[in-house]
Amino acid sequence: MAASQLVPQKAQATLRQRMLESLNETSAPGAKVDAGRTRISNISRESARVFFIQELWGEGFSSPGDWDYLLEMLAPLKLSPSMNVVEVGAGLGGASRLMAEHFGVRVTAFESDQALAEAGMQLCSATGLAKRARITVFDPDDFRSEEQSFDCAYSKEFLYAVRSKNELLRRLGNSLKSGGQFLFTDFVKPEEISNGDDLFEWIRTEPETPNVWSLKDYDIALSRLKINIRKATDITKAFRARVIDGWFNYAQKASQTGLDKELVGTVATDVELWASRVKAIDSGELQVLQVLCQKEKTALLSDW
Repeated sequence: MAASQLVPQKAQATLRQRMLESLNETSAPGAKVDAGRTRISNISRESARVFFIQELWGEGFSSPGDWDYLLEMLAPLKLSPSMNVVEVGAGLGGASRLMAEHFGVRVTAFESDQALAEAGMQLCSATGLAKRARITVFDPDDFRSEEQSFDCAYSKEFLYAVRSKNELLRRLGNSLKSGGQFLFTDFVKPEEISNGDDLFEWIRTEPETPNVWSLKDYDIALSRLKINIRKATDITKAFRARVIDGWFNYAQKASQTGLDKELVGTVATDVELWASRVKAIDSGELQVLQVLCQKEKTALLSDW
C-alpha cells in the first residue's frame, strides 16, 4: 500500500511534525549513519541541495513524478523523432532526458535556477543525451527563442512563479509552429473559492512570490495568442499523493541512514514549503491542473 493511503487528510501537520522530528533525530550528535552511505560533507551548499532534491524525488528529478508518470502525462503530445520540443522550468531535466531518450525528440530546455540547470546538463552529458537534450539557464521574464521553431512546448509546475507570465506565454507561443501543442501543469486558483488564509500562507512560504492564476486567466491569456485550451484535467489528488509518498519514503530512509548536517537547513526549509502547499491543497484553495493546448493553424496561400 502506498504511503499516501496511510496518511490522514490533515497530512500537512503530520508531514511537518514527522520530518522535523526526523531532522532532530538524524542530525543529533552520535546519530546512527549507514557506513555505506555517500557523505556530502565536502561539497557546496548548492550541490547539497541538488543531492537532497534527488533523494526526495528520485535520481535526475526535481519535482514529484517519476518516469512512468511523465510518460503518461506526455502521451497526448504524440511525440516522434522528427519533433523539436521546448521546455521551460526544466529543473534537473528529468522530463527533457525522457523525451530525448524514449521518443527521440530534440529538446531545448530552460531553467531559471542555475544550480539545477548546471546539474541537469551534467546528467544529460553523463547519460549520453547532451546532443538531444540541452538545458540552459534563463530569465523567465526575458525568455528568447526563434519564432515558429518548435513543434511542442512543455512546462511542469513552473509558470505559477513567473512574474511576467503574459510576456512569457506570448514569446513561448511565438516559438511554436503553426498547430503546435503546449502541455503544462501548474498550481492554480479554483474559480469558485476566494483567496483564504492557507493560500496566503503558501504564497508567503514560496521562495519566489507566486503570480498564481486561475484556469480562466490562462484561457483568456492564451486565447489572445490564438492558443486554445483543448483539455484541462484536475490532477490535484494524484499530485498530492506523490508529494506525501515522496516525503514519507524520504523520512523512512533518513531515520535509518541519518541526515548530513549540511542538509538540515535545506530539508527544514522544504518541509515548510511542501507542508504549506499541501495545506492549501487540502483547504481547497489551491489546485494542480494539467492543461493541453494547441496553437491555431495558420492558413497557407496554397489553401486559398
